[in-house]
Order: sequence, then C-alpha cells, then structure tokens
Amino acid sequence: MILSMKQGQQQKQKLTQEQSFFLDILKFNKEELMDYLEKEYQENPLIDFDRRVFNKEGVSFEEDLSDIENNAVKESLQDHLLQQTGFLSKRVPENIAEFLIYSLDRNGYLREESINEVIKFFPEYTEEQVEDFIRYMQQMEPTGVFARNLQECMVLQLQESESKYKTKCIQIVKNHIQLLADNKLPEISRLENSTLEQITECVKIIRCLNPKPGAEYAADALYMECEVEILKENESLTVKMLNNYEALQLRPEYYMTTDEAMTEFVKPYLKRIRLLVDTLNARERTLFSIVSNITEHQSNFFLKDGRLEPFTLKEVAEELGMHESTISRAISNKSVCFKNREIPLKYFFISKTVNGDSKDCVEERIKTLIASEDKQHPLSDQKLSELMKKEGIVAARRTIAKYREQMGILPAAKRKVY
Repeated sequence: MILSMKQGQQQKQKLTQEQSFFLDILKFNKEELMDYLEKEYQENPLIDFDRRVFNKEGVSFEEDLSDIENNAVKESLQDHLLQQTGFLSKRVPENIAEFLIYSLDRNGYLREESINEVIKFFPEYTEEQVEDFIRYMQQMEPTGVFARNLQECMVLQLQESESKYKTKCIQIVKNHIQLLADNKLPEISRLENSTLEQITECVKIIRCLNPKPGAEYAADALYMECEVEILKENESLTVKMLNNYEALQLRPEYYMTTDEAMTEFVKPYLKRIRLLVDTLNARERTLFSIVSNITEHQSNFFLKDGRLEPFTLKEVAEELGMHESTISRAISNKSVCFKNREIPLKYFFISKTVNGDSKDCVEERIKTLIASEDKQHPLSDQKLSELMKKEGIVAARRTIAKYREQMGILPAAKRKVY
C-alpha cells in the first residue's frame, strides 16, 4: 500500500513536470522556440536542427544560400523601426506604434486600409488621433517610411532637403506627379511659372530620391516572426501553420544501434526527444485550435473587413476546454499573418460591456449621439446612458464618461454653444 502511494505521487510529480514543460514551450515566441531547439541540438547528440529550414517550407539549397548571403548583415525593417520607438516618447502609444510598424509593406509604405484597421483594433482613438500618430512616426528613419503613396514618400524626403529648390520640388511632386512621370518638363515649367532650367534642376533632385525606403532591409521578416497564417479563399478561411518541424531530425546511427552500451547511453536522450516531440505537437495543436477559434468569432473582420466582435480569453478557454492562463500563454508575443501583414494575436480580443456590447460599439454610439445633439442643450453622460439603454446598449454613466474622455470628447458643459 505504501509502495502504491509512492508510485502515485511519482506519477503525479512526473505529470506536473510535463505540464510545466509544455507551458514553458507554449509561451515561447518563434525566435525563442528556435533558440531552445538549437540549444537542445547542442546538448542532445541524437538530433539535428537547422533553423533556416525551420523558417521556410520547400526552399531549395540555392534559394536558401541566396537568402543567407543577402540577409546576413541586414536587419528587418520592423526591427530597425522598433529600435527607434523611444524617441516617440509619449506622443504615440506603444501598442499603436508597434501595430503601425507591422502594417508596413516591404517598401516601407503604409496601406490606406491600415488606418481603418487601427481604429478597429483600438476604438478608443479617433481617426484624427491616428493621423497625428502617423505624422509623428513619419519622422523615423529611413526617411519616407509610413507614407501612404509615392507622392507622400517623396515629399517627406524633400522636406529634409537643404536645396534652394526645396519648395519648388515639393510643389512639383504634389501637383504634377503624372507630368513628371511623363517627363513633360516644358508643361510643368508653364504651370509653375518657372524657367525650364529651374524645373530641370528640380527634376534632378527629385530623381535622386528613394521611392522604396524600406526595400534595402531584409524582406522575409514577416514569415520569420509568424507561426500561423490565415488565408482567405472566396468566402472561406484556412489556418496554416508555418513552422517546419522537419528541421528537427533524429540521427539514425545512434538510436538504431545494436550495441548494448550505446543503447544504454542513448536512453535518456531518447526520453528527452519523445517529450520534446510530444510537447511540440501539443503546442502546434493548441495554437491551431486558438487561431481557428479566432477566425470563427472574428470572421466578419477577415471575410468582410468588418469591425471586431466582442471576444474574450475566457470564451476561447471554455470552448476549447482549456484554462484561461493557457490561452494567455499561447497568444503571448505571437502574431498571425493575414493579407501579407503581421497582426499580434492579442489584438483580436475585445472587451465587453455588461450586456455583451463591444467597447467600440458603445464608443461609436456615443460619437453618433453627440454629433447629432442640440449644441445649445448638449447631452450629459447620464442622458447618453439613458438613451443608449433604450436602444438596448447598457453602459453606466461612468463608463460613458471614461470612453468619452478616451476619445477626446469634452463634457456636456464644455460642448455647449451659446
């Protein structure tokens, strides 16, 4: 009986250690996971591991070698910009700065729809505030990043020029970009009331600008960071895992040996490998399940570019039969690739009000009601709460005041027009 109790305690302790190992591996982001597997490769003689293969699927040796040569001394555009976020001080919230950095395309441009996406993920900020954030971030290096188009990119670079033709160059780019592309300098000269010689000098300066300020950085940073991709095909979504576990291989000369001494030697290493492989598989299944659950709840966002729905970690945990802390670990520092951009998983979780309305839904209604109010008799926070309750949106007066302040809307007394 005593022996049986001891065995039970040992089994419980063993299970606890395995669970702890799984939770540690689950929390790793892709870079941390690669570092861990490389460390295991150094310590375990039974395995081979190649982090380049881990990052990519079906890459030929020539392509892989080319990437190594091209990116050996290059950092990604995202890493380069993240190192500069300190200068933004309190002018741009850290989460907004990170989101915008990962919204850039390979040339350093900010897609127009990114502004709408920021408002969807961070409804506490107005479109005007987001525009201000972008203007601050356009001061980052390389000059021209965060531009929405070629014209804006060139203007940002010209604003730093010390040429006496600076103002004229900016006017040409803003007003005559097509004529410039068509090399119709006499027409530009006529429209700008300038000599052809002046316009020619301006064009020389403009043609020295860099139209792709982000292109000089490592181009494959996106897939280096993301472990999951969401693919949109017609009206359906597919979740694709990007890690290539074939990068982790067993060395048969060790585990297939018939030598008794060698067999005894490899036993503990084989045990470690089995635990590692089982844990990696469990980690993969967990991430796949969570992202699949996200696509189901947020299908409106992925399929129709709609707003995010109210969604919490608790809901995922209950639906997948996991602990909420496990979900939190799984999404920590991890991103999903969607439409050639990286989105942190944490951004898909939107807090709810008492009756389940999302925060952005409440804020949208506050803005609408205030926009249509009688400016001589503006609506108080209490009155807003009462009006919204009649519409089925339950939000306390304090909640209304909090959201209103976050949106930069003044209280009723200061909105009154006499």
